Amino acid sequence: MKKTVVLVGLGHCHVQAVRGWNRALDSCWKKIVICPENKVVYSGMVTGCIAGDYELEEACIDVKSVCSYFGWTWVKAAAYEIFPEKQKIRCSTSKGTLFELFYDVLSINVGSRTALLRQVAVDEQVLKSGRILTVRPVGSLLSKLDQLEKQVVEEKGSTDPIVIIGGSYAGVELAFCLESRMKKKGIHNPICILEYAEDGLRRNFGTLPGMLIGNALKERNIRYEDSRHIVAVKDKEILFEDKTSLNYAFIVLCTGAEPPKILEGIQSISKDSQGFIKVLPTLQTLEYSNIFACGDCCSFATGLPKAGVYAVRQGAILAKNISLLCEAYLKNVSKPELYRFCPQRYYLSLLSTGDGRAIGMKYGLACYGRCMWKLKDKIDRDWIDQMHRRP
Repeated sequence: MKKTVVLVGLGHCHVQAVRGWNRALDSCWKKIVICPENKVVYSGMVTGCIAGDYELEEACIDVKSVCSYFGWTWVKAAAYEIFPEKQKIRCSTSKGTLFELFYDVLSINVGSRTALLRQVAVDEQVLKSGRILTVRPVGSLLSKLDQLEKQVVEEKGSTDPIVIIGGSYAGVELAFCLESRMKKKGIHNPICILEYAEDGLRRNFGTLPGMLIGNALKERNIRYEDSRHIVAVKDKEILFEDKTSLNYAFIVLCTGAEPPKILEGIQSISKDSQGFIKVLPTLQTLEYSNIFACGDCCSFATGLPKAGVYAVRQGAILAKNISLLCEAYLKNVSKPELYRFCPQRYYLSLLSTGDGRAIGMKYGLACYGRCMWKLKDKIDRDWIDQMHRRP
């Protein structure tokens, strides 16, 4: 009887695991991908889609096509509960059908969700109006953005700013690309970034990159406000701790990452203080050698930012280790030698400014121009092309 390997989610890591599977094991292993979406958006190109540099289709991976070509069974459903001690997963379809799947080897790549304003009083009316967007999950961001833009256009004469809460990498890049998008659509509402920390640009990017980004923001008339402690969000108004207020057209949250709901219910796996799954350098969980976790939903003992560059590079390691573990099962090897993920200390960050330019940052240095955008565009297009390419 065949054993079963299950991948929950189809993020950057799992796409590579699907492609890198050892086909010599097909006769002994049943391979399943659980993913509720038809297409998965590559996060590195989302801001490019917002700015109009790419069509959404260009930034998507077709789940059915990838799974069928590499011999994986695609289960179009969402996993909502995992029981490691029973090696069981509970799933639900979009129509509400519930069912269970059993596995011998499992990998979890369910990403993260945007941290909400939990310490802030948010009026129920604001939540119902849909005027607060989150950057995660990225797949729904663009459609919701289209709806809010129509509302802004209908409110003729409004000059209230579009507010981005969170002034780190994601918030700044989104601000640049939103400004470019709005200008193309004839929407003249200004963009404003609110950052909780004092001296946010220097803290988040370093001295020289922070200065360069600050100058680029001023050039585009994008406000970056430090030390802004929000206490309440009312209908079209944000209230601050210092008793000041700010009107807004709509809000986009770029407030960091928190675990998706499915991780909350897994009691028998160790998690960090935020609730992300703790993993070994081999990407295996601490308690179960037959369970892997990768991408944003995992946490290393050394600490690691939730950055796409790490998720992409974990993919190659994960692909090898899943195949090696499955091979070891067949040979009754209890502790196979697996590859270790060793993240580099420094990497090149490329921040798109939505106008055919980008800011490149590494080693505390920064460079701004069209050459940086061409490099970012090539890296992103090459990656998405590689995922679609059939060996």
